Amino acid sequence: MSYNRNELLRRLDDPKKVELVTSLDATIIAALTAPYYTDDVKEVVDTHPRAEELHAIRYIYYNHLLDWNTEVATQMSEEISDFISSESFVQYPDFFLDEAIVAAIRTEQMHNHSQTIDDYKSRWGTSADLEILGARIGEHGEVEIMVLHNPGKVDQYGMLFFDADKLDVPKEVKTGLLKRNSAISMRGRGNEIYMSIQSPNPGNYSREYKEIIIAHLGEDGIIVPIENV
Repeated sequence: MSYNRNELLRRLDDPKKVELVTSLDATIIAALTAPYYTDDVKEVVDTHPRAEELHAIRYIYYNHLLDWNTEVATQMSEEISDFISSESFVQYPDFFLDEAIVAAIRTEQMHNHSQTIDDYKSRWGTSADLEILGARIGEHGEVEIMVLHNPGKVDQYGMLFFDADKLDVPKEVKTGLLKRNSAISMRGRGNEIYMSIQSPNPGNYSREYKEIIIAHLGEDGIIVPIENV
């Protein structure tokens, strides 16, 4: 095998992708690993019967994205399975109606860098794609929340998100805490329900943790998801 083919295979673990790369001729391999995406390179890829898959492989290769059967991806899958198999797990948004989870939500003052989930998605576009799986009660009585999101990378131009479904790669996993902002608050409206999670968009201009508002507790005691507020 050529050096370039071996370099591609070093980044791929999904049997479907490995089989495809193994079957490609040297011209396609050269196009997938070319340092610049010229018109000639684009034409070689675009005219291939499996062009969409080849584009995904090129993105994975150049951006060092996880593939399905990597060790890290397997660990994330196990983390998800462990979380949702908990006896106290309730999926989103049903956990807003679960008495045990609602009662365990701790009240803390939000920081000044908090934002609504709509504002977060608006800033990063639909590519941010935060998906809340659900919540459970942790071993110390706190409410843990799990979120999936598209993989993100920082380059010289800022933050980039990659569509996990389109590229057929695993989404990244974040587990954080579900909290309630104080009723009388200097930040927000008060009584917001927010999640404190490790930032999906790390970098020089981003805090390590994000506080993202996902719901509001009304005067009637009913929690309403932010999109319905």
